[in-house]
Amino acid sequence: MNERFSFDLFEETANPPASRELRHTEFAPGPLPEDLDDLQALSALDAVVPLEESTAGLDDVFVPDHYEPNYAYPLLVWIQTTPWPRGGLDRMMRMVSDRNYFGVAVAVGDPERLEEQLAETFARLRRRYHLHSERVHLIGVGEGGTQALQSALNRPGWFGGVAAISSNWPTGSRMLARYDELRGKRVLFALDETDPPELIAGVQSAGRLLWTAGLQVTTVCTSGGTEPCIGLLREINRWVMQGIEQPELVC
Repeated sequence: MNERFSFDLFEETANPPASRELRHTEFAPGPLPEDLDDLQALSALDAVVPLEESTAGLDDVFVPDHYEPNYAYPLLVWIQTTPWPRGGLDRMMRMVSDRNYFGVAVAVGDPERLEEQLAETFARLRRRYHLHSERVHLIGVGEGGTQALQSALNRPGWFGGVAAISSNWPTGSRMLARYDELRGKRVLFALDETDPPELIAGVQSAGRLLWTAGLQVTTVCTSGGTEPCIGLLREINRWVMQGIEQPELVC
């Protein structure tokens, strides 16, 4: 996570900005069955696991205020490539919305197992909470956003959209191999005016590529100020809600 999008910005006393460097690590998708193209179907893989075991290890979950079990909630999945401070997920989610979504943080251990981690996490959450299988969104900052993009392009049937904040385009080959399934999918690129010029240029190029492939691409950019990260988080809420309120567009 870069310094601009730091948890220090949520504190009352702001710290001076430090130099930052965005790093990217290439990885390959995990070996999951090719026919499991719907996250709802993945819940069946967890059906034989006792409830107390299936929900173990899910402490970093945000439950929206006034949770209503009869409503199928969208899920925001935050890809973590660096440790977050205690209470970080709760603060991040409340900056987006305190009642619209469930949130979960997935810490990347072995990048090659990320998609397997995502499948296991969703299956376990579905056993405890009422989640909408077609409204699962991946979100990441920096390298986390790059890996979120990689997973969303590899498994388009699993996710309703992906948001990448100050993130590089993945360097893997055949990124649009599942072209037919990707058409109409939603992508949000979020930038800050202080991001490096090469990163901004890369995002612009990636946006044009995805738009040409028929994806719905949105790009937002903050103009700095004292709370740039809060503005970006509010944009995520607006973007997700827009996708829920409007039918999916397939060109």
